[in-house]
Amino acid sequence: MWQSFAPKNQIEFVLPHITVAGRLWGTKDKPLLLALHGWLDNANSFEPLTVHLLDYQVLAIDWPGHGFSAHRPGHYPLHWIDYLYDLDALLTALPQKPAAMIGHSLGGIIASAYTATFPEKVNKLVLIEALSPLSELPTQAKARLKKSFYQHEKYLTQKHGQAKIYDSIDTAVRARAHLTG
Repeated sequence: MWQSFAPKNQIEFVLPHITVAGRLWGTKDKPLLLALHGWLDNANSFEPLTVHLLDYQVLAIDWPGHGFSAHRPGHYPLHWIDYLYDLDALLTALPQKPAAMIGHSLGGIIASAYTATFPEKVNKLVLIEALSPLSELPTQAKARLKKSFYQHEKYLTQKHGQAKIYDSIDTAVRARAHLTG
């Protein structure tokens, strides 16, 4: 028998391009804090913090491919820039503008880049173990960003293949380590 392990405070947002899950603590009458998790993490990492934020409603989302959020179909390229599109779509879908965004690690990198680009869409920014996107030579950064946009556009205009299936957890772990190594 299938049993769902989703927490009781699970929430889901159907964005134009993907479904994003998250967890919501607090009541609707309180200001909203949007919490963005780090690399290889999920929304649950913010649960211990919520007991200290009782004056707020805290929404912690799972980035696509993490926690209970949908995975990007096929062989979608992995760029942190893509999470900026997800964040923008999520902010558009939220019923209220967050009082602040809290970003940890990757979530902080995404939040700081988004805030630098759209300061009018972010009231306040709190960063935990993050400051800004990883830096590199300007010529490399420009080329990498252009490649990201090219691949994002290519993905949106092509049919998507099947997700890769690995024959063992060890093979999947090696593939993931090679991707981020």
